[in-house]
Amino acid sequence: MAWVVLGISLLASLGGWYFAWQHEELAARTRLDQEARRVAAALSERMQVYEDVLHGAAGLYAASTSVERGEWRAYLESVSIEKRFPGIDGVGFIAWVPRDELERFVQTTRADKTPGFEVKHSGSGEDLLVVKYIEPEARHGALLGRDVGTDPEQRAVAERARDTGLAALSGRVLLREDSRGPQPGCLMMLPVYRNGRATGTLAERRAAIEGWVFARFVTRQLMAEVLRDEHPGLRLQIWDVPADGPRDLIFDNGPAPAGDRAGATPGFRSTVAVELGGRAWELQFQVR
Repeated sequence: MAWVVLGISLLASLGGWYFAWQHEELAARTRLDQEARRVAAALSERMQVYEDVLHGAAGLYAASTSVERGEWRAYLESVSIEKRFPGIDGVGFIAWVPRDELERFVQTTRADKTPGFEVKHSGSGEDLLVVKYIEPEARHGALLGRDVGTDPEQRAVAERARDTGLAALSGRVLLREDSRGPQPGCLMMLPVYRNGRATGTLAERRAAIEGWVFARFVTRQLMAEVLRDEHPGLRLQIWDVPADGPRDLIFDNGPAPAGDRAGATPGFRSTVAVELGGRAWELQFQVR
């Protein structure tokens, strides 16, 4: 009888421990899911704020027949991009330039306080997508005059923005114009149409395009602003998930959690999908 009582007591203790462990595991998983949703919401909200910055820049063109360099710089200085929006690595304007109008475009741009302006790396296509303005120019001046239309990814996102009339986010690109060397990141573009031109149909939007305001994002810099060192126990990977291509890892704050190493117990995982600028991102969280 003593052994029976002891066995029952041990089973009761084991059962109590098991239920307590299950409860704690459920609570830990719930905390991870809640944290994942908070980070995803913070990223979406931050990107919406950055898109609003582009709408403000596009508003310059809606309010003027010709935006000059001084106006562009004054607007961005008034917004205080680097102080108020440190997740943005730069804001600029890309002009749509038919090849047969290239010489006139260059002369007009040079007359606007940029006498040394040159178009760089232009391809052989019928049109060019030329970076006309960029701020902060002191850091990104090498971008001025770059024909980004020669890059398939950047042309694709520009054309998607033009055709939809909405802000569009690129896939992963290497942002090279920086003393830090190549930095993985992405671009957000918002179309600018000529004043007074109809834009109700696809054909009208293509005919009315003047250019694009755009923002550069170095992914690690962007996510540092979103995470703000408030999630030290989480590993976050962000995957770009295009509808017609392979998944692409665009951010990983590694190192790998213990569960990713041989012989270790896997950590909890949580996945949240977000849509930003017409692209699907998958955020994968794991307890370190």
